[in-house]
Amino acid sequence: GKFKASGGALLPFWRNQGSVARSATSNGCSTTPPAYLKMLNETDELPLPESHRPRIVLRAPCLLYQFERVARRYRPSGTWFYIKDTDNVNVEITHRDEPPLTMRSGIRDNETIIDFLQTNILPRYGHITNVTYEWYTSQELGMVWTFLPSNEEVANARPTMTDVANKFRQKYLVGFVDTQVDKEWVESEFGVTSFPTVVVQTEPFGHPFRYTGPMTAPAISQFIHDVGDGCVDYQSQRSKGFGKRRGPTCALVPSA
Repeated sequence: GKFKASGGALLPFWRNQGSVARSATSNGCSTTPPAYLKMLNETDELPLPESHRPRIVLRAPCLLYQFERVARRYRPSGTWFYIKDTDNVNVEITHRDEPPLTMRSGIRDNETIIDFLQTNILPRYGHITNVTYEWYTSQELGMVWTFLPSNEEVANARPTMTDVANKFRQKYLVGFVDTQVDKEWVESEFGVTSFPTVVVQTEPFGHPFRYTGPMTAPAISQFIHDVGDGCVDYQSQRSKGFGKRRGPTCALVPSA
């Protein structure tokens, strides 16, 4: 299919795991920042995050050695910035079209920074492309795909799907595909020819359960619960292209 491992320069965070040497300097500040770690003042304006990589920012009185070492080791995973801030110490990661997520403690520990970034290196509701496809499917999590007819509809669905993503964060990754660009791939891979459609897979490359009901967080969440509990009938999926509740047990699943 079209979406395969890109082999490109943008490596997901978890591909480069490893320990980072701790600072030997007395004040914990780095004096040799790499060129790709942009040094800014408080009044400088941060650029927007790139389309496929998050923006990662340290705010602190000095460039902390631990952050500099993490940035050096995991350089391809994001765009890295330091902002001199005499009053605050925090690390912030921001994805395109999403609010920033902030780490306020453990900043002077390499492994704590790595854990925070690794947990949040993928967006809540991300754009799945031939570059990012493997990043999603290489995780041991289910997938919730949304296929929408236009970029405007993607923007409209973002609050709903972000809500869904937050509810199922431990079990599913949630993303969207540009159906205007990848319509043929969507049809061949999932059998989806009309939009909007949501597809749920309980594991990467698992059976695609198609949902064509209301695009609301409670309704989509209920469908995900039903799929996980085995309440969506395979035969109905094959013949009609959408889920059918199999019995009264599904109605007992809470919608929250």
